[in-house]
Amino acid sequence: MVGRFASCYELESFSLTRAADLIVQHTARLRGIAARALASGGDTETLRAVLGDLYVQLRALISGASPILVDLAESVGTTNISMSADAYELTHTTAFAVPGLDLRVSPARSADPSGSPPQV
Repeated sequence: MVGRFASCYELESFSLTRAADLIVQHTARLRGIAARALASGGDTETLRAVLGDLYVQLRALISGASPILVDLAESVGTTNISMSADAYELTHTTAFAVPGLDLRVSPARSADPSGSPPQV
């Protein structure tokens, strides 16, 4: 995951569109993993291992998304953002508060500084 994000930000292959697409893809994938893990009813050790791996992947996703979603890393208190795959070769991880996702699409903001909706 980190390598795919890193290539989006390199000069030769720079693409914010591709990076944004990766954010959507990996968010959906990680949400699916979390839902399956919680619904599995497995033993505690298996659940801990799956969720530990999920947190490592989530930290990698936050690192990859941070150039686009600037406030995301700050909101979860992540200070060790890295685009190096070696940074995610861990034997343990610590859980952190995961920001909620609002899946609703918000309306476009008005260009009017008063915040009033545009007249149609």
